[in-house]
Amino acid sequence: HLMNLAMLVSRYSRSHCHNSIKNPRKLHYTGGDYLFKIAALYDTSVQALALANDIANTDLIFIGQQLTIP
Repeated sequence: HLMNLAMLVSRYSRSHCHNSIKNPRKLHYTGGDYLFKIAALYDTSVQALALANDIANTDLIFIGQQLTIP
């Protein structure tokens, strides 16, 4: 099940978030998207997401997983 970017934007509002290493955001992963979509939405990279969350395989994220958005 793939979600388009417009659906992601409505699902994960960025209006209250700041892109800062000092103030990382938390995202509770509910499924349906990939790290590259989350990275694009939050103006970061897949590599930065992987490093911030100790993810070795960027193809494997799990429903219920809490992600730190750098």
